[in-house]
Amino acid sequence: MLQLIVTITVQALVSLASLSALVMAPDAAATIGIPTRYVGVFIGVLSGAAYFSGFVCCGRVARYGASQAPLVLCAVGLAVAASGLGPMVILAAVLIGLGYGPALDGEALV
Repeated sequence: MLQLIVTITVQALVSLASLSALVMAPDAAATIGIPTRYVGVFIGVLSGAAYFSGFVCCGRVARYGASQAPLVLCAVGLAVAASGLGPMVILAAVLIGLGYGPALDGEALV
């Protein structure tokens, strides 16, 4: 039962990190100085990184189990996004996506 609770908690936190851009998009875009329509680029980069990391890590997650690495990657990604610099926001999308992929693989195994 504890594994299920931890897995759901990790999935909820990683999903929160990945979807927070949609909620903050209007204010964040104005602060960074880019049009709001570029939020789709952020989501596209994040999704691409998530697909890539999920594909690369699926065997490792099946063999060794999920770890706290997805949470660390998402936390670092959110910290990088808080810098408010345009290129750093794209890096943040990659980091959050890299954390999102293995978390999905870990949940699928439970």
